[in-house]
Amino acid sequence: MTDKSHSSHEGGGGNYWRFMAMVATSTAIMTSERASLKDPRVRELAKAIIVAQRREIAEMKYLIDDIEQNGPRTEERLPEEIQQ
Repeated sequence: MTDKSHSSHEGGGGNYWRFMAMVATSTAIMTSERASLKDPRVRELAKAIIVAQRREIAEMKYLIDDIEQNGPRTEERLPEEIQQ
C-alpha cells in the first residue's frame, strides 16, 4: 500500500507539505505565546505573529477540507502575481 501522505503533488494530497506547514505555523504560535518579552515592541510583534499564523492555519484547514471534498482545482489559472 502506498502512503499518499508524503505525495509532493497537490492532487494526491500534498498532505506532507500541509502537515509540515501546520507544524511550523503552530510552532510559531507556541513560541510567541510562551516568550517572556519585556520590550513592548517585541510583544506587539509576537501578538501580530500569533494573529497571522492563526489566520494561515484557518486558511490551510479550509483548503484541506475543500480539496478533500471537491478535489484539486486543476483547470483554473493562478492569479498573475503568483505566476511570476
